[in-house]
Amino acid sequence: MATRNKLAVVVVALGALMVSVPALAENLSFVARADFGAGGVPYCVVVADFNGDGIADVAVANGYSQDVWVLLGIGDGSFKAPSRLAAGNHPDSLAVGDFNRDGVPDLAVTKSDEVSVLLGNGDGSFQAPRALATRDRPKSVAVGDFNGDGVADLAVANFQSSSISIFLGTGDGNFHRGQDFGVGREPASVAVGDFDSDGIADLVVANSASSDVSVLLGFGNGTFQAARQFRAGSRPKSVAVNDFNRDGIADLAVANQDSNDVSVFLGDGDGTFRTPRKFDSGTYPQFVIADDFNGDGLPDLVFAIGSRGGIVSVLLGNGDGTFQAPRSFGAGSPAGNHLALWVAPGDFNGDGIADLAVANYGSNAVSLLFGNGDGSFNEAPTFATASAGGAVATGDFNGDGVPDVAVSTYYGAISLFLGDGKGRFQARRDLPVAGMPGFIAVGDFNRDGYLDLAVTDSVGNYLSVLLGEGGGTFQAPRRFPARFAQCIAVGDFDGDGIADLVVSHADFFTGHILSLFVGIGDGNFEEPRTVAHGVAGQLVAGDFNGDGLLDLALVNYLANNLLVLLGRGDGSFQPARTSTVRDRSYGLTAADLNGDGVLDLVVTGFDGAVVLLGTGNGDFQAGWDLVALSGITSVELGDFNGDGLPDLAGTDYYGVAVWLGNGDGTFRSARNFGAGDYCAGVAVGDFNRDGMADLVIVNNLSSDVSVLINNTEVAPR
Repeated sequence: MATRNKLAVVVVALGALMVSVPALAENLSFVARADFGAGGVPYCVVVADFNGDGIADVAVANGYSQDVWVLLGIGDGSFKAPSRLAAGNHPDSLAVGDFNRDGVPDLAVTKSDEVSVLLGNGDGSFQAPRALATRDRPKSVAVGDFNGDGVADLAVANFQSSSISIFLGTGDGNFHRGQDFGVGREPASVAVGDFDSDGIADLVVANSASSDVSVLLGFGNGTFQAARQFRAGSRPKSVAVNDFNRDGIADLAVANQDSNDVSVFLGDGDGTFRTPRKFDSGTYPQFVIADDFNGDGLPDLVFAIGSRGGIVSVLLGNGDGTFQAPRSFGAGSPAGNHLALWVAPGDFNGDGIADLAVANYGSNAVSLLFGNGDGSFNEAPTFATASAGGAVATGDFNGDGVPDVAVSTYYGAISLFLGDGKGRFQARRDLPVAGMPGFIAVGDFNRDGYLDLAVTDSVGNYLSVLLGEGGGTFQAPRRFPARFAQCIAVGDFDGDGIADLVVSHADFFTGHILSLFVGIGDGNFEEPRTVAHGVAGQLVAGDFNGDGLLDLALVNYLANNLLVLLGRGDGSFQPARTSTVRDRSYGLTAADLNGDGVLDLVVTGFDGAVVLLGTGNGDFQAGWDLVALSGITSVELGDFNGDGLPDLAGTDYYGVAVWLGNGDGTFRSARNFGAGDYCAGVAVGDFNRDGMADLVIVNNLSSDVSVLINNTEVAPR
């Protein structure tokens, strides 16, 4: 019967995504930043090989959760589950050194009242912290050998006492009592270099309140000359040392927070510097590093930008002490309260190209930006929608064999993006519809072979149907009465071979209902029939009891339960079966996740998601929990690593989480990739026709969609 044919089409389409790949792959990669949970309010990130496996690891200082997280790298751009080290009151900067001369990297951590030293064990774990008393509010720490004994020492900038403290190491992980030296007001950052070319370590300090830098020339015995002051920009926050004009003399780059620029001081080799040149850095620079990011052998600059949105700014060096105009790359949610506070370089995916690790205040995450070797970094391209978006759907709307994208926007339009087969899209077309568009469903409602759209109006009285004309254009919307429609399920519920619609309504005036719109076959529908009362939420259609007839499942957020309505094949349904789900659940997806031929469900909500495994008779049993960086707004199915097993992709507020499936209904830990701000929906398609499942994500607050091209390497079988 027609319903069976409808279901067969769904299974074949899914199979094409899941078995036509060349080989098993354990890795996973998208052209986008990768996000990793990092504790409460990460301030600082450093990179080192903490477990001796030759792979870059990360340590993160978290001010709010008062700990340090250590994430051990796997070598493919991902990390093992983090270990947490208690760090005390408000840790906000880190430095790496070998303080006990065992060849294993250790950590020094500044806190609001002291400095702690954590000796590494060589396996990624650390000993209990050893405390060093400092002056008021230590803010930054640097490692160097200040007395020439071959043992690592510490220099600590004391924010409130306008001083630095020097702790000379004993070589066993302990330090002598600190000695203080005066600098400018509110020192925020300290770095080590040889500024007078005598082979002895000197210090430079960025002083935020006095808007200058202090240079302290070392005597080689752990003491320093009186500080020399050099005027910088407004409120400098950090300083980096490198040779920017290739004369063999150490120069300075100072990030000036309030003047939004960088002061570049070219050294004269005698501890003095020329008048600084200033270059635009981006708004509110917080931390600066100097390294070669485009492979030309010249030092470049990268800034963590502290303005809203979480970005890094890259200035490529010209080799003469000047720099090119800044280029910005997203390191957090672009419209959110995310501030990039710290950035560190490292090769996290083993391709020999420098990547970036960024501490993102606001999202409680560390973001990895993978380098391309030319000074740019991977980020998902975005395409602006007509306004803030709520839902996304994919389909071939112009018949060219390339998936296209339709996005509902809140101010009366569907934004249509026609794909070019290379991962890009033609200029956006906006299709006017009634009210505030919400959910989008795709189907052929007039049996002409072209895909049509059905769109809810979440605050009004109508359901809009837009009939496709086959070239990426649509007829004017047809409107059908449907008060406060929320969600749509498409299927042939009465067995006549014509697509019908089931709509959930959140109507506080006349009642929350499910209604069935029976299709006539010409794009019109019969008067709606009420299917169920007192329910509202997201619904999906599928054959949940194996009888070949379409059923319905709905997450009823009014009662925190799951309703399953088994279809009779004539447009009517058996009484609902109910089971309890988590509080604040609102999303639902159906797929066979354990390969038994029975549809399963994924229920999403503010507290994550849970897999419910189907029993084959219309009932479900609790299965696997899915955890993301925040609440999960929607979930879609695909095979993202080419192993032929179903995986899941779910949007959270900051990006998309991908859970690789094991084929038995269980999943591996989430891999998180960045997109826009408040990601409201996700859809799957092969947008560049390489046989791999890509993702498109609608970003509510940034009013755009992000396209994540899957560049996972799949080995030949």
